[in-house]
Amino acid sequence: MTLPTALWTDIALGSLACIILLSESLLGPRLRKAIVFHGAWIGLVLIGILTVCTAPESEQAIGNYLIRPWTIPFRLCFCIAGALSVLLSRNLLSGTGHTHRRGLLVSGGVHIFLIICSTLGMFVVTGAQDLITFLVGIELATIPLYVQAAMLRDDFSSEASAKYLIIGSLSTAFTVFGISYLYGAGNSVHFDTLAQTLTADKHFAWVGVIFVLAGIGFKLSAAPFHMWAPDIYDGAPPPVTAYIASSSKAAGLAGLILLVYGPFQQLGADLENIFMFLAIISMTIGNLGALRQKRFNRFMAWSSVAQIGFVLMALTGGDLAIPSIAFYLLVYIIGNFIAFFVVNCLASNRPETFSNMRGLSKQSPLLALCLLISMFSLAGIPPLGGFFGKFELFLAAAQPGHEHFYLILFAAINAVVSLYYYMIVVKDIYITEPTHADNSTCPAIAILPSQRLTLVVLVIAIIVLGVWPAAHSWIFTLAGS
Repeated sequence: MTLPTALWTDIALGSLACIILLSESLLGPRLRKAIVFHGAWIGLVLIGILTVCTAPESEQAIGNYLIRPWTIPFRLCFCIAGALSVLLSRNLLSGTGHTHRRGLLVSGGVHIFLIICSTLGMFVVTGAQDLITFLVGIELATIPLYVQAAMLRDDFSSEASAKYLIIGSLSTAFTVFGISYLYGAGNSVHFDTLAQTLTADKHFAWVGVIFVLAGIGFKLSAAPFHMWAPDIYDGAPPPVTAYIASSSKAAGLAGLILLVYGPFQQLGADLENIFMFLAIISMTIGNLGALRQKRFNRFMAWSSVAQIGFVLMALTGGDLAIPSIAFYLLVYIIGNFIAFFVVNCLASNRPETFSNMRGLSKQSPLLALCLLISMFSLAGIPPLGGFFGKFELFLAAAQPGHEHFYLILFAAINAVVSLYYYMIVVKDIYITEPTHADNSTCPAIAILPSQRLTLVVLVIAIIVLGVWPAAHSWIFTLAGS
């Protein structure tokens, strides 16, 4: 049997995970460090390129596994986020990072191996044709994150991991309970059969749909399933927090789109009402929570709750929702990682609080500029990629036949409100003068050449995605629009 061309990316990702694990077990310390670190991020970049080069023009199936053309930009996002998370982990894995916290619980090779396993799980989610494969992919993507959240040997990291494990288990229980109802309604877990079941009799199956959506809501940290996010973001080390904030959301959204435009498509207007409700409360609660934060990681957690509200708004639209969400995810991931790269440089020797960012423009103009661009992109200020990403989400919600102008107006008001708390960060790094206590407790900032290069590349990428129409069109073409 001939394997579909697009399936080679999944095989390559699984092979890379095996190579990293074997290298960690068999090689000496110096050779192991070079091969594991550089091999991982280079391998993920190459797999991302292979994903684009082998993008199918139509669906490719092998057994119960299906490669869909619209999933290609999501898979590319998974690879980019994985590679950036590995690069972000360099200080942490070398033992020079987080000197104000204790040592590592797991080795660097195991940490990178878990990132690749999680990325593979996200690939599996996008290839699912039944709820069992879907569940396996979600769990493979999530379980490694529980371990990574506990990487640091301190109470904050342990508490974050414990909370993440408990909430993650709860979300899995919701999903499995919902799957059991869907199986009972249609006597099958295959997507095609479920679509027929929901067409014939929605009442019994609706219980399963609600519980499955609730389980995915936990993964997305959409309100009212968001309460785990601030503590986990604050307790986990920045590389893990950045990965949770980007890849896990991308996987959850890919899985949600897979269900909404697959077996749940027959629910139509009922699902739109659910997404409208979730979008409204996510934007509102996320913005209100972000306004009160003093620690940067918690601030980013509440910001992510608001951001997922804008994405859910697009799901109330028509077919334009898929490419719009794919493009927004790409610019969101890049903007998020710029912020966390800056925070990682600061967190090497100081806590991640706003007070410790005061005067950053004088201490490190490069880091201040990068954080400024990240905040502007997340806020949706032109001409950065974040502006055009949000514009596409608004456009999706205004598609003919799916117009939700009151929701768009509400989202626009929330976008204006979000400008305030993003500008608070800008004010601290450029305007607010640090106190004597701040200066005495904040050592000089050390930036590696590789970190400078990565930040410059990411900043250029977020600008190019905003000002170059061809980049925008390329993502939409990949998503099949």
